[in-house]
This record gives sequence, C-alpha cells and structure tokens, in this order.
Amino acid sequence: MNHEDWAIKKIDEKLSQPISFKEKAILFETKNVIKEQFKRIDQSEAELDGRSWTPNKW
Repeated sequence: MNHEDWAIKKIDEKLSQPISFKEKAILFETKNVIKEQFKRIDQSEAELDGRSWTPNKW
C-alpha cells in the first residue's frame, strides 16, 4: 500500500463515522487534494523520465 492509498483509506474510515457536515466537507476536499497532488507527482516523474531520455539533450 502506497502513501496515497493509505491516506485515502484513513480519510474514508473517518468519513464512515458519524461526524459533522463541516468535518465531512473538509475531509472530502482533503481527499480530492491528496489525489490531485499524487497525480501531479506522477506527471512530474513521467516528465523527468521523458526529458532524461531525450536524445537531443545528450
């Protein structure tokens, strides 16, 4: 289990408990931010890998 899966799982566990609407809204948006951040990390890693394999840069 990677860091993203762990964080999402913990948020989902908290969301399944009885909590206030305000807490649910914050957790829901936190979950969206985590997903977006990991998406950006993946994109950056792919870009770095692509740039390192560009023959023009050798």
